[in-house]
Amino acid sequence: MMNPLQHAKVVWNTVSDLPIQQASAALAFVLVVAVVAVLMHEGAHWSVARIFGVSGQFRIFARRGESRLWFLSVFAIKFREEDVPALSHGQWRAVAAAGPFVDVSVALSCFTFGLDLPGPVWLTAGVALGGLLYFLSALMNSVPLPFLKNDGWVVVRPSVVYKD
Repeated sequence: MMNPLQHAKVVWNTVSDLPIQQASAALAFVLVVAVVAVLMHEGAHWSVARIFGVSGQFRIFARRGESRLWFLSVFAIKFREEDVPALSHGQWRAVAAAGPFVDVSVALSCFTFGLDLPGPVWLTAGVALGGLLYFLSALMNSVPLPFLKNDGWVVVRPSVVYKD
């Protein structure tokens, strides 16, 4: 069994050894992996919130006007304002943690098993590379960053979900 760094090297070499058209297709498929993963991330937030009785809508650029870095949140779940105070801090922590949990699960699954999937090499390499790159994004979202008010920050400081 390879360690993760060795596996990352195998994935990278697999993509870089492909002919340019296939390598381009693999890189394009990385975007597909990322979009599907982000939709699953937001779906996890929505699902856990629904368990606690909070409804929300899927939105594109939902944080526009709320943050200087709004363009980093392309897809998001916008919860109903009247439902926000209904949840305890612990419940908001669960809602916030659900997205990164799915991120790490999807990313590690794609990275670990992507090359073993049936299909053309460009496709399997794209899945594996997408998992590797999305894992790095998942880590950034999991680390508490107060200037982004990301999921990691909401887990640490759930009071930020309440409007001042």
